[in-house]
Amino acid sequence: MSNLNYVVMLVALTFAYGLCNADTIYIRLNNFISDEVVLSCTSEGGFVTHIAPNYFFVWRFPIGKTEHCRAEWKGLHASFIAYDPQYDGKGADLFWIAKKEGLFHSFDDRSYDKNVSWVKS
Repeated sequence: MSNLNYVVMLVALTFAYGLCNADTIYIRLNNFISDEVVLSCTSEGGFVTHIAPNYFFVWRFPIGKTEHCRAEWKGLHASFIAYDPQYDGKGADLFWIAKKEGLFHSFDDRSYDKNVSWVKS
């Protein structure tokens, strides 16, 4: 097989891989609190996970559906929409940070805006 055939196959596989993942986004929540945060979301059967301090959790979510979540920390909670197709669009990955002041949202993992505050459970 010639080198050109290998290049064509590599490009085709890369393109096919991109198409397979074109219908999902990745959402990441970083825990910047000195205590564990419990995250529960309603996606595809739902899930609950515990995020240790200074760790993060990443999950894949289908584009076009809304992802409702709730974070809990020391008797407080914050309900939020982790992914809203009307607001967040269709392609970029999403980033969240849990801090003592609340949950912060970003499209680029650099500039964050406060989205929701903690409230007593």
